[in-house]
Amino acid sequence: LELTELNATVNVTVPPKEPILEADTSDPAYHESALMIREPKVVRDNDRNGHNPINEIGPIPGKSGLFVTTGQPHGRKTGDSVVLSGVKGLRIEGLRNWNFMIDEVTERSFRIRHFGKDAQGRYDGTLGTLAVAEPGTSYQVDPRDCLLGPWTFGHLLGNMAGEQDDPVVFYKHFVDQWNHDQEVNGWKSGKRTRLDLFTQKNDPNLTLASLPFRLLAIGNRLDLFHAESINRVQNAGEGRFVFTNTRKIEVPAGESAIWKVHEVADRDISSFTLIFEYGQPAEDFASLARWAKDWHALEVKTLGEGESFNPSGKFLEDLNVLTDRFSKRGADPGKPNGNPINQVRTNEFLSGVWQMREFNLLPKSTAESITRRKTVLKSDFQLHAGGSPESNQVGLWTTTTKNNPMIGGNSVDPSLGNALARWLNRTENHILAAGASPRAPEWMDGPVANQPFGFSYSKRFGFSGARVNLARHKFSLSTCSGCHNRDTFTFFQMVRSSGPNRRAFFAGFMTGAGNGIPKRGDDLENPIEKHEFFDLQEREKIVRDVLSLAEQVDGARLRLTRTELDANSSNELAKVFVQGGVIGNWMLELPPGKEDNDLFRIDEKGALFASNPNSPLNPGGKRIHLRARATDGTGVELERLYSLWLLRQGETRLSQDLDPSVQLVNAPPLATPRPNRTH
Repeated sequence: LELTELNATVNVTVPPKEPILEADTSDPAYHESALMIREPKVVRDNDRNGHNPINEIGPIPGKSGLFVTTGQPHGRKTGDSVVLSGVKGLRIEGLRNWNFMIDEVTERSFRIRHFGKDAQGRYDGTLGTLAVAEPGTSYQVDPRDCLLGPWTFGHLLGNMAGEQDDPVVFYKHFVDQWNHDQEVNGWKSGKRTRLDLFTQKNDPNLTLASLPFRLLAIGNRLDLFHAESINRVQNAGEGRFVFTNTRKIEVPAGESAIWKVHEVADRDISSFTLIFEYGQPAEDFASLARWAKDWHALEVKTLGEGESFNPSGKFLEDLNVLTDRFSKRGADPGKPNGNPINQVRTNEFLSGVWQMREFNLLPKSTAESITRRKTVLKSDFQLHAGGSPESNQVGLWTTTTKNNPMIGGNSVDPSLGNALARWLNRTENHILAAGASPRAPEWMDGPVANQPFGFSYSKRFGFSGARVNLARHKFSLSTCSGCHNRDTFTFFQMVRSSGPNRRAFFAGFMTGAGNGIPKRGDDLENPIEKHEFFDLQEREKIVRDVLSLAEQVDGARLRLTRTELDANSSNELAKVFVQGGVIGNWMLELPPGKEDNDLFRIDEKGALFASNPNSPLNPGGKRIHLRARATDGTGVELERLYSLWLLRQGETRLSQDLDPSVQLVNAPPLATPRPNRTH
């Protein structure tokens, strides 16, 4: 037999590595697709911003539980949160809110379940028990009933409301608070009763599908993350939905196709915007890095005419998964109703001076005690409190507008002037050393942030006494009233509607002046001082800093010094180790039950042994599943499968051992990038 040696050439093309820190951070493509997404083909996507008609709710032969059948394919999957609108006749045991988790999913149907809870009774994101109809009740078909799209106002609100609350009552309880002169932190809010005309609070036919708000943009605020170091991370910033108020929405009857808010509401009320600002939960660096990577992966490389882009199906699905992680019930078990919402903020000019307000999802008793000074909150609508006092109603309650010393009418409240100036002068070193000012004393915060035209905390509006004008500017810039006004050369709104068929307007504070140039202007009090803004560029830089650190962490590799092992040895067979990266402390494991792991064990130093030294291992091929867990608080885990060869008697090893010495790169520091940014 003649053997012929053959030569083969294999060409491997490795794509160039993306420059994380060297990217052009003035490029709007990244800003529009991975930071603040306003592309109409995204915010008006049928499946996520439309309402899908319900054909039936009831049992299916041969299966337990209740199934919802939709008029059109719904695009949902097992474990998703769904919200139904308008359902009558059928009542679910233990529920008034039509917000469920689902399983048994087909193209046009799914089974509804309760949300799962942990041992402490907190929503934890797991599938709960099957939804069961109350005896004697059944669904009454109505052509106006629908499954809400996951980016619609009603869907997001349904995930905030308690399971025992009617979500429409929850909404009315929220918006009714403008009708009361709320006392918050010792300050009075005044009434804005004209807003009833725009919130449709008094509409007897109001449903979740007809709430008068339309999506404008989805925001990534990872730049607001909080951390002390790579080993101590508190959160991953915020994810946001920005809505505009619209004219009254009439739910179309008998519509078989998915119908869209932007088609039914023919006019936006652009002077009224509302933002849902959610916390992005992260308890360690690994989860912070995951948020950064997933937002970053949305990047579109180039924009088309008018800075538009065509989102792929994958883009929409990936963004949907991201938003679910910060918006659905159970995503943050430690918060009320398991919902990650940090605050809801409103910005409107419909009933007097331009005004911003802030609301927190809290029990009433907590909302009335989060400041030291007197707070008394009112709404004419009652929420569920079980057998507990009224004070346990969990709703969106009026709270202070953070770091916004009270503006009464059209100027800084006269009682604050001297005290605010003294505080500012004492704190000026800290203010000047930071990008934004530290928070003013909390007792100064009121329930509203009024915005007289051209406002800044300045002499023109009743504030004087600052020794250093730049400190005054930085403080004013850090407030809602200043940042949305003269201090950033903004006309009240950072985001507003440009009409139902056009993409939303973004203020120059965010986008710069165009062509990669910051927006520039003169200081209000000292025109010699110049200020410039390009906040989306700054946000991108922070995201890329996190990605760069994640890249260094991801450099760690789980290794085995050798894969050819002596089957008859009772001594150390090989050593498990982690090579590279910036983490030095690991717990090495062989997860039980995986591959051939039960044949082996690892000691605390990473040495691999036969699990039973008195029973020789059978020669031949084996597989083990290795795991390394960082023990320094970063939450990083590494896993790897290894194929082993157990040598037969007389066989010798062919390969050389790897060097198990650890060579670490020092991790760069990680800290809260914008510690004084309130929003």
